[in-house]
Amino acid sequence: MLERIWGQHLDDSVRLFAPFYTAFGKAASVSRDVFINFGCTFLDYGGITLEDGVFIGPGVKIVTEGHPEQPQERHKLVTGPVRICRNA
Repeated sequence: MLERIWGQHLDDSVRLFAPFYTAFGKAASVSRDVFINFGCTFLDYGGITLEDGVFIGPGVKIVTEGHPEQPQERHKLVTGPVRICRNA
């Protein structure tokens, strides 16, 4: 199911414990030997890259999107990519 959500083939070495939450899905890129523990949330509209050997602990939230602080601008969406490098 994650391959459908993320729109990519996942290496057999990728492990993810449910529950897992994602807002978009198609802007995440997951490499080999990645482990994602339970209760994680990825808001990935700005792009999330997990390189080889990355371990994500339980309950981690990776947030690539937000809103400006100014009240008149809060309806806008601001995004930026997150890259977690090899073996982090």
